[in-house]
Amino acid sequence: MRKALLIMAAALMTMTQCRKQETSPVTPATDTIRMTITAGPGAKTDINTETGGITWSAGDKLYVSKNGSWLGCLDLVSGEGTPHGTFTGSVTGLDDEGAPCHFFYLGRDNGMAEPTGTAAANISLASQDGTLAGAMKYHAGYGRTDVTVKSGEYQGYVVMNTKIAIAHINFTTDGTQAYTGSVTMGGTGISNTLSVTPAGIFSGSGDGGIAIDKGDGTSGERYVTLIPTGTTDVLNVAFTGDATGGMTFANGIVENKFYGMKDAVKVTVTPKPKPKFSVGKNDQGQLITVEFAPGNLWYGKADGAETAEFHFETNQWETQPASTGQWVTDHKSHLKWSDAAHAVTSDQTVSGNLFCASDFEVDGEGDWRTLSKDEWEYLINKRTVNGGTGDGKSYKRATVNGVYGMILYPDSYTAQSSSTSYSGDTWTSMEEAGVVFLPAAGYRSGTDVKNVGTHGYYWSSTPNSGAAGQASFTNFTSDNVNPQGNQYCRNGYSVRLVR
Repeated sequence: MRKALLIMAAALMTMTQCRKQETSPVTPATDTIRMTITAGPGAKTDINTETGGITWSAGDKLYVSKNGSWLGCLDLVSGEGTPHGTFTGSVTGLDDEGAPCHFFYLGRDNGMAEPTGTAAANISLASQDGTLAGAMKYHAGYGRTDVTVKSGEYQGYVVMNTKIAIAHINFTTDGTQAYTGSVTMGGTGISNTLSVTPAGIFSGSGDGGIAIDKGDGTSGERYVTLIPTGTTDVLNVAFTGDATGGMTFANGIVENKFYGMKDAVKVTVTPKPKPKFSVGKNDQGQLITVEFAPGNLWYGKADGAETAEFHFETNQWETQPASTGQWVTDHKSHLKWSDAAHAVTSDQTVSGNLFCASDFEVDGEGDWRTLSKDEWEYLINKRTVNGGTGDGKSYKRATVNGVYGMILYPDSYTAQSSSTSYSGDTWTSMEEAGVVFLPAAGYRSGTDVKNVGTHGYYWSSTPNSGAAGQASFTNFTSDNVNPQGNQYCRNGYSVRLVR
């Protein structure tokens, strides 16, 4: 009897151990498992593959989270060029209990830091290039599904719903003419930073300033990624920067919405007036005003170009260093006189205007010309500047980003700084207020470049009637400003155009 009881007890113990073994997790929560996910669009695809929906590309990733923590990311392995992509990778922190997991697509090449831990992922939308491809950099998709781990891996499918909106806007100046300048989009309720928590919560933050600048100057059309605000409040958006205007979203900004899918949303903007510089008076006594080109003129081959052309310097302070000791075809900040259209030698008689308006189609823009001798004189010595320039003059010699030169104040100006050395945000604010900087680029004589960094020489359009082959120019040094100089045109002087 005792032997039978012992046998029965042993059998019970064995059965208990088997049950424990059967209910033990296959994969502990701390283990790394292999995950393969096929992701596709949701049923409602207002933002579809033609208007800005997700079409998977090499390098795309899906981020995985559970219980408020990021678990890892999956890389695209197949499905390029289609809305259905397969991703695979290793994640940590899953078990076999069928827990729901979150899956996120958070755009590509947008500067977002890899999400880890429990912190939200933040994507800045503050600067966008205005193209549809650029808007896609900030696309965001989200899906959720239960995940049950079997034998250390999981394979499944997840529907990715679009979590942003895209607006197609056509900026015009009078309802028909395309406005090609830069525009900043903002307004109460609009944000410029998309925040995504590992719990699947999407929200916006930031002051709403979204710069939209296509940058090619060819079209008023812009595409911009927007963060949803809900469906109840009317949202008025203001455009500022180089232009002012606005538009209204009657139901706020709705996720997975393509605004202007058939016809671009048209917004009439009013360009800001350019800061003006008076250079004289007409026969009726009215002021003649001009705006300055964004940088000095140079002649040569731009990067990748096959032919030499006229260009503006990218920044007002830029000049070609004199260290080469030679006058080369792309010598910046000086005009190359040896090109056929502007050939002038010492034995030629100069007649008519040099650098007349028809000569200069620069960087795709026309109507540029050079100031006459009398206009330089008026600009520097005769006009009145309304604003605190300190010494009452229309100019000041100063250093900008380490380059010595002369700054010119526009007719209406509010003083930004009393310093004589400017850089960074200080100079940016002055430039935005319309201040013009003429760098002391020196001059070219034969194959030599002289006086760089100490003297500025700027041609006028007025020939010197008293000397063949000469024209008037403006010269400045640290001690003197003279808008009435004359010199032979074989010298290479700087040129700053106006219109």
